[in-house]
Amino acid sequence: PEIISKVKDHIVYIQSPKIDRPNGTGIILDKKGRVLTCYHVISAIDDSIEILLSDLKTKHKANVLFKEEIFDLLVLETDYKNNLPELE
Repeated sequence: PEIISKVKDHIVYIQSPKIDRPNGTGIILDKKGRVLTCYHVISAIDDSIEILLSDLKTKHKANVLFKEEIFDLLVLETDYKNNLPELE
């Protein structure tokens, strides 16, 4: 479907550097590298957070910018600057 082709490059994996597999996924919101995910994805991570890009090789550190546990939402701030088109 068309929607998948529009967002697939925006999808990232979220993980702990100490674990060999992703905890979940998120979506890149903007050119500043902010990532939207669910709070439960990082709730079990007690150390640093990384995002893994869709190439499955490129990693970037991430910090919690905003969290809302009741609605299970979280925004991560990363050092990933990109040229992805804005999501509609």
